[in-house]
Amino acid sequence: MFVNDGSYDFYKEKNLTGNALSSHGLKLHSELFQLFNVKYYLAPEDKENEIPQFFKDTGEKYLEYKIFQNTEFLPFGSTGNGEHIENVKLGCNTLAADSKFSNDSSIFLSIPYSKFWKAKIDGKQTDTKLAKTAFMELVIPKGNHHIELRYTNTYFLLGIVVTVVAFAVFLVFTVKLKRRINKKL
Repeated sequence: MFVNDGSYDFYKEKNLTGNALSSHGLKLHSELFQLFNVKYYLAPEDKENEIPQFFKDTGEKYLEYKIFQNTEFLPFGSTGNGEHIENVKLGCNTLAADSKFSNDSSIFLSIPYSKFWKAKIDGKQTDTKLAKTAFMELVIPKGNHHIELRYTNTYFLLGIVVTVVAFAVFLVFTVKLKRRINKKL
């Protein structure tokens, strides 16, 4: 969901046309809203004429906002042929989902690509690919499958180990120094 909180007006007033939130950016980049799986756009009634053309009025309201639906919405984990992953469960550093695809398919995930994401299909390791400059793509075979993604930053874990070892060395050094001082007294 995208809420026009006034940022849009700021970019329009400043004529920042290169920014994705600018008047030109919002109207010309429906793919931006697809990348982030934006299905609904909320805007004050007085801003109705500034809604991107690919959002249609649902006739519904939420508080003082009108609700518009993205006519080009793509569900999370979509393929090029209209299929998408189901039963998506997101954790802090995990994602699990199921697929029922009629053909081998590449799915686009609006998750920033990182080498630290590890993917498994039915428990077997598979590769993640870079998609659309910054996001992730997975190739899923046809049929029913369970997909798991886990983010584990090995540098973070290495940092924890180095910190613990350095603290242990510091403690040992401090104890030995204290013993030397006590022996001299």
